[in-house]
Amino acid sequence: MNLYTIIFEYRGGTYISQEIAKNVNTALSLWGENINTDEILYLGKALKKKVNNEISDILKYYPPVKLVGVKNCWCVGSILSGFVNIVETKQ
Repeated sequence: MNLYTIIFEYRGGTYISQEIAKNVNTALSLWGENINTDEILYLGKALKKKVNNEISDILKYYPPVKLVGVKNCWCVGSILSGFVNIVETKQ
C-alpha cells in the first residue's frame, strides 16, 4: 500500500488530502468517498454524490494520466470543473 496525495483545485481554492491505497485508481475512488464537504467551499452533499459519479466515469473511460518528466504523478483532469492531480509516495 502506498500513500497518495490528492490535490484538488476547485472554485478558487486548493484542497489537499491523502489516501492509502494499492494504486492510483483506488486512491481516486477513496478520495471521492472520503471527501469532507465541510472542508471544501461550495461543495455540499449533493455535489459530493456528483463527484463520485464523475470519478466512476473517469475510471471507466479516462483513467488518470501519468505525467511526463516527473515520477509518480498523475493528472485526472476535470471533476466538477475543478482540476485534480495525484502524487504517490512510497511508505
